[in-house]
Amino acid sequence: MILVTGGLGFIGSHTVRALQRRPAQLSPVLADTNVALERADVADLDALRAIGKRYDISGIVHLAGSMPWPPDSSRPIEQARDALGSWFNITQVASEWGVRRVSVASTIGVYGGSGHPAISPKTCLCHSHTRT
Repeated sequence: MILVTGGLGFIGSHTVRALQRRPAQLSPVLADTNVALERADVADLDALRAIGKRYDISGIVHLAGSMPWPPDSSRPIEQARDALGSWFNITQVASEWGVRRVSVASTIGVYGGSGHPAISPKTCLCHSHTRT
């Protein structure tokens, strides 16, 4: 199974839908796997380990970022520790479960802080091709 963290977020919900539409839209490597979507705090290592006891996890798509944006200049160390602690928990359980591939993505640039206008979760991310 594939564990998707942050599966209810913007990228996560699209990722889960794409995985559910498989196998036609995924590579053969992912076509024969299942998707596990659980409610848990990635900062809680024991909660992650409990998921691994319930499922045979073969891959992780880590989309549950915990870094606040914009960062609070009065607490940069604590905020970085929280964000990195969650990432370390994901890599720890991946190692314990024998997961060889962990994918990571973030919407921090999408929602702002990049100097460009942010898009909303309702923005259509469809693409089209025009033949000339």
